[in-house]
Amino acid sequence: MFFMRTLIVMLAAMFCFGLQAEAQRPERGKRLTPEEMAEQRTALMVQKYGLNQTQTDSLFALNMRQMEQMKDMRPERIPRDSLQAMDKDARKAYRKAMKEKEAGMRERMKKNAEEYEQALRQILTEEQFAKYQEDQKNRMERRERPRRGTPERRRPFSDDFEEEDF
Repeated sequence: MFFMRTLIVMLAAMFCFGLQAEAQRPERGKRLTPEEMAEQRTALMVQKYGLNQTQTDSLFALNMRQMEQMKDMRPERIPRDSLQAMDKDARKAYRKAMKEKEAGMRERMKKNAEEYEQALRQILTEEQFAKYQEDQKNRMERRERPRRGTPERRRPFSDDFEEEDF
């Protein structure tokens, strides 16, 4: 009887902890419209670089154009259930087509980014643009840095390495 009571209490506790963990999981945000994304990006840049009203208006128009272009480039994907329901050959063909679309999309995105930077150079002052470029450089360095738990950061399991190697 004692064992049964302990088992029930343990299961109830595990169930409650599971519910609590689920409740703390952040909700996935709704997808923002291009206008909302442009507003957020503009507001951030106004705050970071101290833009005047003329610059703000020009930047918002540029960001709107950029966000619309990004929206148009986003490929339509098949839902996962439909993809799993396909036979193997159809799935392979779909994935190959998506890879080709993504390769073309990368090129268009690179071209759009260059155009955006050229237009931004016209809007910002030299000091503001230099700060923007520095921020972009730092952002790219952060993206390329190994993340916590990736193989580059893990210690090897072998005892062949000396402590000073790390």
